[in-house]
Amino acid sequence: MKKLLLVVIAVLGIAFTSNAQDRAIGIHGGYGWELSYQQPFSLGSLTTLDADLGVWGHAFAISATVNNYKEIESNFTWFYGVGLGFSAYSHEGWNYVAPALVGRIGLQYAFQEIPLNISLDWKPMFGICIGDEKGFYGNGMYGGGLGIRYRF
Repeated sequence: MKKLLLVVIAVLGIAFTSNAQDRAIGIHGGYGWELSYQQPFSLGSLTTLDADLGVWGHAFAISATVNNYKEIESNFTWFYGVGLGFSAYSHEGWNYVAPALVGRIGLQYAFQEIPLNISLDWKPMFGICIGDEKGFYGNGMYGGGLGIRYRF
């Protein structure tokens, strides 16, 4: 578990220090709300690292995906990616943590006139519960939403 967390921190650290173009920060809403950060990644001009930290109910989750973007039209792209996630839940005697694999697919539009982008995506997580609840889980039903980010 500690090694997984160290790998995620290392990947985020490398990505945040890369010399790149527009970064973006904002919110992503769906089943719950997440703080979302988008950083261009050194694999190519249309590749980003998206990191999300979300809280809903009695749970929180953190995820990071490396996404590849394909242009549909000017400022309008579709994207797909994979990454890692971690979630934790604690309520009324149920306590568990869950490392996970994360996928992401969606659409994004970047406005020309103002420094905003909006996205609509699906972000399923599949992992292993460790704690009071044990076994495999998947939250593909709740893993998507609308994102609004400020580009800088």
